[in-house]
Amino acid sequence: MEIVATAGYLTCMLAFLGLSIVLRSSWKGDIHGALAILASVASLIWAATSSYTAYFGSTGIIFFAGELLRDGFWIAFLFLLIRARTNYKDTFNSFAAFAVGLGFFIFTVVGVLIYSNVTHYYGYNESFLKVYFICLVLLSCTGLLLIEQLFRNTPMDQRWAIKFFCIGVGGLFAYDFYLYSDALLFERIDEQFWGARGFVNVLVVPLIVISAARNPDWTLPLHVSRRFVFHTASLIGAGFYLIAMAVGGYYVKLYGGSWGMIAQIIFLFGALVLLGILLSSGNVRAKLKVYLSKNFFNYKYDYREEWLRLMATMSEQHSSQQIKLNAVKAIADIVESAAGMLWIKDQSGQYNAELNWNMESSEPSESEDSSFIRFLKNRFWIIDVNEYDRTPELYGDLQLPAWLQRIDHAWLVLPLIHQADLWGFVVLGKPRAAQKINWEDRDLLFTAGRQVASYLALLQANEALFQARQFEAFNRLSAYVVHDLKNIVAQLSLIVTNAVKHKHNPAFMEDAFHTVENATNKMNKLLSHLRKGRLDIGSNQEQLNLIYLLKEAIARRNVDSPKPKLCCSEEEVFVLADYDRLLSVLEHLIQNAQHATPNMGQIDVTCSRNNGKVAIDIEDTGCGMSEEFVRERLFKPFQTTKGNAGMGIGVYESREYITAMGGTMSVRSAVDKGTTFTIQLPLARMVVNGETLSAKMNVSL
Repeated sequence: MEIVATAGYLTCMLAFLGLSIVLRSSWKGDIHGALAILASVASLIWAATSSYTAYFGSTGIIFFAGELLRDGFWIAFLFLLIRARTNYKDTFNSFAAFAVGLGFFIFTVVGVLIYSNVTHYYGYNESFLKVYFICLVLLSCTGLLLIEQLFRNTPMDQRWAIKFFCIGVGGLFAYDFYLYSDALLFERIDEQFWGARGFVNVLVVPLIVISAARNPDWTLPLHVSRRFVFHTASLIGAGFYLIAMAVGGYYVKLYGGSWGMIAQIIFLFGALVLLGILLSSGNVRAKLKVYLSKNFFNYKYDYREEWLRLMATMSEQHSSQQIKLNAVKAIADIVESAAGMLWIKDQSGQYNAELNWNMESSEPSESEDSSFIRFLKNRFWIIDVNEYDRTPELYGDLQLPAWLQRIDHAWLVLPLIHQADLWGFVVLGKPRAAQKINWEDRDLLFTAGRQVASYLALLQANEALFQARQFEAFNRLSAYVVHDLKNIVAQLSLIVTNAVKHKHNPAFMEDAFHTVENATNKMNKLLSHLRKGRLDIGSNQEQLNLIYLLKEAIARRNVDSPKPKLCCSEEEVFVLADYDRLLSVLEHLIQNAQHATPNMGQIDVTCSRNNGKVAIDIEDTGCGMSEEFVRERLFKPFQTTKGNAGMGIGVYESREYITAMGGTMSVRSAVDKGTTFTIQLPLARMVVNGETLSAKMNVSL
């Protein structure tokens, strides 16, 4: 018995030590926190002295003083709590109770000290013990009286904050009252009750902790993870369950006769299976979560954890449909719902069912003119279907749609608000554990609905942007194709125009066939680009002699005036490019120079190397361009100075291709003085026998 009692008081000492450390670490300097700490420390000292007495079987003045000290500080703390909850003019009973308790506390302390000094060498006689037991009984009565006054003087709506404290500390005083009343009556302390007293005090500590967490003026900012509490409660419950089943199995074995061991094995196996079913049951887990939130926390939700979970769910990279499903699940998990529907507004203003999760509806859409949609738009309220069935007058003229009424397990309708507009709504099914939503549920659901609406609206905007980019890419490709077709048509038109006059000239016919062949190749490439839906800039790149390309471009543009001239001392300058596209760029820039330059003007094409790059200058003495036009319009598509004769895309397309090759295009121009386009391209390099050399290859034109 001594070992059990000693273990109980040592456990009690550790429990109050932990409580004292937590209270002291969060103490803000006020009197409530100070008395709470002192009462906890006094209980710690009492438990230490009691464990010493239980183990060694000897008593001393410290043992008696520790008992009185613990009761005295708890009584002082109770009085302070009563005074904080009542008006001074109405606190006669409180002051009387405090005076009685304080008087008995002082009397017993002084009496014990004096009497102990007198009997220090003679031991403690029966008279002293009777006085001591009487004092403890009176202190227990005082404590119970103060507990009753505290509970009565606490407003009804605030009693949830102190009910666990009243139960715990009141239970201690009631236990002490019985223990010492019995000792006073029979002139001895019951060993069983005194030995269990340490464990009884341990059970009270969690109740004090919960009450301290619910009372900020006790300075215990307790932030316990709900997940930790949930899993701890599950583990403790499982432990008690297994203990109960073990006891049951023991009695089955004891009274089962020859079948005892077999029956015990079957019984314990069935108990384990039942435990696994209970722990994996969503309904049981949901009910446990609701119970813990209601009874052990100031607020029903851990908002930080809920928000992080919502963001983690919505941030997962999935398909568009999976993201919508995650949105419904993220909202449903808040209230332990296992079904939901998502409705989204389309461009015509109709609300369509985009997703059904464990919930079916035959209605394809909901009109924006319906009473249901008007209510959600105007009120932004969460509709509780059960509440609507009980008290429809709370919802005014709302008429629930027939498809919603046909869903037996429909529970909540949550509006999804985005930019002060009803972007959609979510219908949630009934939760796993029956619960009634309050203001806290509604606020969290409404806020989560806003966040989900913003996320889904962003998803919808991204889909629209992707579609717009596809159209933009197709339109851009079409513009390039039309531009190249215009040049091809111009070449073929020139052949048709001159055919009447030169059709019998063999040289003309050879040149015409060459032009038609070139136009056919270009059109085949354009058709290839159209089939692919994009321009493959780098698909046909090869090492080309830029000098040959410049000569070819000049030869093609010699049909117009003024005729361009090539000024270049280089014979071979190699670049990596698409032959047709680079030739088209050079030809287009020379053609623009011809259109801007009078027949008596001059167009010079030069080529030079510099630091691993080649620079091509196309300079004319034409009309030039203003700085404003060069800065704001020249390199933008569909900007032209040719009127109906041009599309305004040639220079833009040329710079885009040069940039894709890793080069640059710049322009210098002055009105009435001329223009110079400069193209810089990286030189092509090749490695031969470990040495980097200029690539040389002949290009047949």
